Amino acid sequence: MSIEFHIVPEYKEILKKAQLDSYQKLMNGNVGQLISDANRSQIFRIDIEPPMFLKRTLKVQNKKIFDLLMRGCIPHADCYREKISVEEINKKNIDTMTIIAWGEERTFIFPKRGFLLVKKIDGTEVQDMFSAATPEERHNIYLYYAKLLASLHINGFFAPVRFKDIICREKKENGELKLALIDRSTNWPWPRRYTPKRAKKSFDRSMHYVKKYYPELPKAEHDYIYKCYCDFLQAK
Repeated sequence: MSIEFHIVPEYKEILKKAQLDSYQKLMNGNVGQLISDANRSQIFRIDIEPPMFLKRTLKVQNKKIFDLLMRGCIPHADCYREKISVEEINKKNIDTMTIIAWGEERTFIFPKRGFLLVKKIDGTEVQDMFSAATPEERHNIYLYYAKLLASLHINGFFAPVRFKDIICREKKENGELKLALIDRSTNWPWPRRYTPKRAKKSFDRSMHYVKKYYPELPKAEHDYIYKCYCDFLQAK
């Protein structure tokens, strides 16, 4: 068994003071407030300065390992793939999470478990903003949601984006929303070639989640999001 473990240098002293400066400490036990506990994963909020979120993959599905091997890629735990996804998205100047540390256990090339530690993004979850928004404010959310989808797609990232995957860092006086992405877990973290078919499929999957949260979404509002999305694509 081998272990890969890294801490971004500027955070080493912070994690050392919090006694979270080793793979074993970050991978085992309660390290903060448990906010999600599933069969194969956990998420903790760690209230130190700066506040952080710790995501753990406790078990890697054999199907995901097999799928990546069949595509000629070294398989990784879900958290490690999210780490790759965040790094790739950041390269395209799309705002997303700040990585603090990561780690993964492997037997030969087969991942067993791992973690990703990220800095909490200050702001408001777009899903919460949407719940309290006026019709005019909702249209503004649609506009910047469409812009974000278009930016991701034109740069080769096609994982669906839900409202709860987006944090609004800032709302300016002119209505502009500064959005940042969270939860970038995906089976394929690397950018792919843009095609209209691939982009439309991803748009439809994202809208499926919007409608799941807001089933009364009028067709006119769906069409408005799609029009904004197409306009942003053409502008790129």
